Amino acid sequence: RSKEGPLEFFRNYEGYVQADGYSAYDQPTAKPEIVRVGCMAHARRKFVEAFDNGDQRAEEFILLIGTLYLLEKMCKDENKSREEIYALRQEHATPVLTNIKAKMQALQREALPGSDLGKAITYAMNEWKYLCNYLLDGNLDIDNNIAERCIKEVVIVTTTRFARSLSAGPMLLLSMRLSSIL
Repeated sequence: RSKEGPLEFFRNYEGYVQADGYSAYDQPTAKPEIVRVGCMAHARRKFVEAFDNGDQRAEEFILLIGTLYLLEKMCKDENKSREEIYALRQEHATPVLTNIKAKMQALQREALPGSDLGKAITYAMNEWKYLCNYLLDGNLDIDNNIAERCIKEVVIVTTTRFARSLSAGPMLLLSMRLSSIL
C-alpha cells in the first residue's frame, strides 16, 4: 500500500474513484478529472468502535448512518433507476447528512481527540466531502464494501495458496487484475 501504486494506476483515469481515507489516494484523486467518493462503512465502523468501547454518544451517529443505508436498501430492493436513486438521495439523504455533520461539529469541541469518538469524528470530518459525493450520481455506492470483499478474497487466496511459492507475486498481480475487471 504505497503511494506510487495509486499514482501510476490512476495516471490517465477520469471519473469516480471510491476509496477509504488511506492517504495514498490523496494525490492521485486530487486531479480535477477524478471525483473521489468516500466509504460510509469506514466512517460508520469508527463510530461503532467508539460505541463498543463505551461512548454512548456514538450511538446517534450509528443510527443516523443506518437511515442512509436503509434508503440504499430500499432503492435496491425496489429496483430504482439511477435517476430515481439520485432524486431520493437528494430528498432524504441530504438532510440526514446535514444533521450528522452538525452533530459532529457540536461534539467535536467536547470529544477528546485521542478518544475513540474523537477519532471517529475526525475521520468523518476529514473525509466529509468524499463521504457526501455518492449523492452526485445514482450509480455510485454509499461504500466500497463490494471492492473490499473482492480484495479480501484475493488476499485470502494469495496467502493460503501462493504464500510459499516463488510465483506468488505474479499470481497476486494476475488475481488483482482479474478482480478489477470483473
